Amino acid sequence: MTIILNLAPDVERTLGEKAARTGQTLEGYLEHLAERDARGNNGVEQAVSPPPPSPEEWRQRILETAGKWQGEFERPEQGEYEQREPLS
Repeated sequence: MTIILNLAPDVERTLGEKAARTGQTLEGYLEHLAERDARGNNGVEQAVSPPPPSPEEWRQRILETAGKWQGEFERPEQGEYEQREPLS
């Protein structure tokens, strides 16, 4: 596909400088920007989150998991207290 853009001279200059810093032509740089934007999130496809559960699904999950912990909680060894200057 061919697209014609009418850019202000300062915009063309700025984009041309950015393209040159990356070793690309202005056209190649703009093509890269368009592709990245079309993919979203800087070129990385974003995962689609599942829809939130309905109130009834939420309630059911809570009932299925609440109070189900099996095992002991272990408190890690506590270090020595830090000595600090008193507040004035």
